[in-house]
Amino acid sequence: MTVWQPVTHISIDSNAHQIIAARLNALKRKRYFLVCIECGFRHVVGHMHDADICQGCASNKHGVMY
Repeated sequence: MTVWQPVTHISIDSNAHQIIAARLNALKRKRYFLVCIECGFRHVVGHMHDADICQGCASNKHGVMY
C-alpha cells in the first residue's frame, strides 16, 4: 500500500528558485532516496538491493534474482 507523506511545505507564492530548492532538498533525503555506487543513479529506497547497490545493478552485475 502506498502512503503519501509531505516532505516539506512551501508557500503558494513561492518562486521557481524556491520550488527547485525544495525539490532538490527532498531528493537528498536518504530516508527516501539513495544513490547506487555502481550506476550512479538516484533510486527510491525500495528499489535498492542494499544501502549501496540498486536492484538493477544487483541483478545485472551480481547475479541477484528478484
